[in-house]
Amino acid sequence: MRKFYGFNTSIQELKDNLRAMLHGNKIYYELSGRGKGWHFEIQCDDEEYRLVDSFIERFFSNEDLMLIERG
Repeated sequence: MRKFYGFNTSIQELKDNLRAMLHGNKIYYELSGRGKGWHFEIQCDDEEYRLVDSFIERFFSNEDLMLIERG
């Protein structure tokens, strides 16, 4: 079953990396500008949904670690 994963970000690096990951895994998505950021509409099955969710989660985990190391 296909579902939609909606995601907003204002982080350029996350937008670029997520876009590359989606393209590399042949996952259909639409990307549009949203004020000072971007909005993703990602159409995915259950496995792809977990992949996208995990990718975004790892990005923020790495960012948090970097902030702690810099602090």
